[in-house]
Amino acid sequence: MPPAKPIVAATAVLALLAGPIALSAAVRAAPPLGVNYETGNGMDLLNCDGGNTAQIATDMAQLKSIGAKWVRIEASTTAESGLPSSPTCPKLPALQGLRNMLKGVESAQARPLIVLLVDQYDAAARAPYHAWLEQLLAVAPESAAFEVGNEENLSQSTEGYKGAPPGSYPYGWRFSASDFGSSDRTGVCPQDPTKAADLDRAVSSYVAWLADTYAAIKAKRPHATVVIGGLSSWQAQCWTQKLGQHGAYHYADAIAYHPYGATPSEAAATLGVFQPIVKSWPKLLAIWITEFGFTTGDGSSRVGTEQVKASNLAQTYRLLSSRVNGPILNYTARDWPLTTAQWKQQCGSAPCVLDKPGSNAGHIPGTERDVSGSGLFEQLDGRLVQEPAEKAFDAAARAP
Repeated sequence: MPPAKPIVAATAVLALLAGPIALSAAVRAAPPLGVNYETGNGMDLLNCDGGNTAQIATDMAQLKSIGAKWVRIEASTTAESGLPSSPTCPKLPALQGLRNMLKGVESAQARPLIVLLVDQYDAAARAPYHAWLEQLLAVAPESAAFEVGNEENLSQSTEGYKGAPPGSYPYGWRFSASDFGSSDRTGVCPQDPTKAADLDRAVSSYVAWLADTYAAIKAKRPHATVVIGGLSSWQAQCWTQKLGQHGAYHYADAIAYHPYGATPSEAAATLGVFQPIVKSWPKLLAIWITEFGFTTGDGSSRVGTEQVKASNLAQTYRLLSSRVNGPILNYTARDWPLTTAQWKQQCGSAPCVLDKPGSNAGHIPGTERDVSGSGLFEQLDGRLVQEPAEKAFDAAARAP
């Protein structure tokens, strides 16, 4: 998600809402555009940001104006950590922030893609998770699609489980990032039997969660699209192969992918490892791109200006749209370094943390340099963003 991930940062391909589009031999419809709106912040911040209904309305009007058809929002089982109520972060009932976000998506005439996240999925977590999922399904509109997990093949994911040792994979499995060589972007399966067994155990754990989620959603929403969580393009090969070996395709309608790269061609080229494996499965899954992007901050996908970013986004969209039919959602359409004072004007992770007793209100580390990569909510306020790229991207993507 954040662009500072190693070399090819993580991202994900999203599957079509109702399966592959019927295409004539002569005309191929362009995949719908979408954005990541509230991702990477956790459930506390979703509830915090979801209380700012005026900002949501402004943002959604902007998204409607650029023709966004999908809006991606993360929801997590993680319990609220007790952020104190403040004018910028009002306390809301459980799932109220998500409700407000979804109402905004409807006003933008777009469809929500809800990313389902857990800290860990095991026998003890199963019943509480299903109770939470039932509540979420009651809130979500019929138009929603559901993505199960995020970058589950990547170490140090934003959803790393509580207490996880450094470098551990999320969701509670023991497979270590060091089991792949640091220079191995592809992620070839390890030959060591212990490492291979760890990876099989991890994939099996994910597929069990996916299967349970698929059954629960289809029982309530038979026509809903269930998407395998967007795989990072960093070291995707072995994980994708193992998903097929464990029959993950039985429990999904689509699979998501996140093609990040230093250039548009590098980002699109990462499909060369992932796509042939998915196409070899007995069940055809549509591929959705749920993240891709460039940043004016730090990371391997860094560019110099918002104008260059818009051009790169458009070029990447065109390259991806020639290879996939599912929705294509960008991740960093707007970002710009903000000062600590500017951060304090927003309800994001930094100002909410500043409300906590004992915090250092005088300085937020890193805010002078880079606040990109956390989705669009904090970046869509034009007063705080100097050179927005959304409209330029939209125009460039639609140009012949």
